[in-house]
Amino acid sequence: MYVEKPLANSIAECDLMVKAARKYNRVAQVGQQQRSGAHWQEAMAFMKSGKIGKLRKVNVWGNFNYGVTQ
Repeated sequence: MYVEKPLANSIAECDLMVKAARKYNRVAQVGQQQRSGAHWQEAMAFMKSGKIGKLRKVNVWGNFNYGVTQ
């Protein structure tokens, strides 16, 4: 099973997921898909390259339509 962050609301919930994964011989994994996208990696590489000088602060946000119903 693959879950996005947050993995759970408590350690007890995490323990239940591990127990279920073991019982049903499954793999439990938590991930952060947006951080592994090529565009995010390219943006980080550009910022770290120094081409725009020394950065003191970086603000990042995404404009996604999660949960929007039509």
